[in-house]
Amino acid sequence: MAKCVKCKAEMDEETRFCDECGAEQPKALYCEECGAELEAGVGFCDGCGAKTEKREKIREKSEESKETTGDNASLLTYSKVKVSSDDKKQAKKHADLGHGYFVKSNYKAAVEEYVKATGLDPNSHDHFYYLGINLEKAGEGEKAIEAYTNALLRDPKDISAYTGRARIRVKKGDYKNALLDYHKALEEEPNFGSLHYEKADILMLMKDYKNAYESYAKAVKLCSRGVRKAYEEKMAEAEKLINR
Repeated sequence: MAKCVKCKAEMDEETRFCDECGAEQPKALYCEECGAELEAGVGFCDGCGAKTEKREKIREKSEESKETTGDNASLLTYSKVKVSSDDKKQAKKHADLGHGYFVKSNYKAAVEEYVKATGLDPNSHDHFYYLGINLEKAGEGEKAIEAYTNALLRDPKDISAYTGRARIRVKKGDYKNALLDYHKALEEEPNFGSLHYEKADILMLMKDYKNAYESYAKAVKLCSRGVRKAYEEKMAEAEKLINR
């Protein structure tokens, strides 16, 4: 049995995420020469004798790619690892099975498949993103936040991962970090009217009616005719709250 790096709960050694807190566990490192698993703190491979970097140093380098989720103990890092073509194929099979379960609304089973996919191919943005969607659907908000964050570490331009993470934060009442997610999404797609509209909704919850009005106004300018009336009604609502 191993122990979770975050909460110290006992868990199976092959488990990728802790069942108690959802924290992602450090992936084992392997020798680039012979493929043998490397022992922590050892500067050479027991299998072939090749010189390797100590795991502690590798972990320090991974700190160069990090993102905070706004939650305590949810500082995640990512450093690209070597993945074999066979592992990528197996990961895709699990992801395809996960999608099949998702279509059937069996989110728990889908999560299990996507966890396997991320374990086999931890470089894949898509596997972490769809893991996040299924965790969110399954009501596992904290774990979904970590999955979306892992997706963003692999593709910082994914506005869907930002808005997915923001949805959960809004439900938790974490409006500040949800708003930050929309700011980041809008940096990537400043002309998406729906992003301005959803950002304005958060500002309304924060009772920042002036900025909400301005965001609704931007949404109205950028939106399609089909939603314009609804957007204008929300803009009028914010205006009334400003002037009351």
